[in-house]
Amino acid sequence: MADSFDLDAYLDRIQWDGAADATLETLTTLLDAHMSRIPFENLDVLLGRPVRLDLKGLQDKLVRAHRGGYCFEHATLFAAVLEAFGFRPARHSARVTLYEPRTVSSRTHMFLTVSIRHERFVVDPGFGMLAPRLPIPMSMMQGRDVTPATGWCAMPTIGCYGHRGARR
Repeated sequence: MADSFDLDAYLDRIQWDGAADATLETLTTLLDAHMSRIPFENLDVLLGRPVRLDLKGLQDKLVRAHRGGYCFEHATLFAAVLEAFGFRPARHSARVTLYEPRTVSSRTHMFLTVSIRHERFVVDPGFGMLAPRLPIPMSMMQGRDVTPATGWCAMPTIGCYGHRGARR
């Protein structure tokens, strides 16, 4: 991890006072604290400004400037935090299929998976209000269709999850 990453500043930003151990409870409360205090926003993208994905740039924007970010910013920063806590997050790109089918949708989203003991969890800190605020066990989703209540499903053939927004 880069020397410029200031974990204490991040923990202050999310008002974290929990344990620093690699447990499901820590992952759950860290994710909730992150999503409660660092909003989703894509203003830089909309304004045509460059988006920095290095840890110093992310810390300057999301932590020090108290701004939000989009999925790649959130997931990259949160992965660095998880690594500092002793987790080993895997980074994934994904297709958002809210408005077009998977066959034409590009991989424009980033999320994480984290293994704890023998269970793998989906962690998506950067999908705004559509994202679950707690880690989702992959074992609960595999082979299921999209559920009307949650909108979440798994795609076991590619080993990741998907979200389908309600169409009104």
